Amino acid sequence: DDGVATLGASTIRTDDVGANDVAALYGICEAALPGPNDPPLADMTPKQRSRRESQLERTWEALTEWLIAHPSGEERSASATHRGQFGTTALHLLCKLPDPPIDVVRGIISCEKDVASWQDSNGWIPLHHACANGACREVLGLLCEAYPGGRV
Repeated sequence: DDGVATLGASTIRTDDVGANDVAALYGICEAALPGPNDPPLADMTPKQRSRRESQLERTWEALTEWLIAHPSGEERSASATHRGQFGTTALHLLCKLPDPPIDVVRGIISCEKDVASWQDSNGWIPLHHACANGACREVLGLLCEAYPGGRV
């Protein structure tokens, strides 16, 4: 292994993204969650909205880089199945963010499809979070495809 991975046209050094930290994928998603005192996106000033949108763009890039840098199925599965606070996985947290890109959601699901069916401590699966936070129809369809039992 030369320490370089590619995904599409993107290339990244795999030793640049914490290759041995099973909680890193979760941490990227967790860091992007709004704080308890942050206003909803709709209530933000233009400056706040711009900062939030930049933060989300950096999050999508960091998640894509993580996926590129971790081609091992075993490592991806271990990271995708890592449970954090309230029994959430990276997929739960990703679906709590506004309008996650379908390629990022697809990439996380590809790490371990079963997590789409896992409930957090509130009994919510990632699809519930995606619906509650306004994910696009394509993301909702992808989550339903990954876990058909999630359809109501």
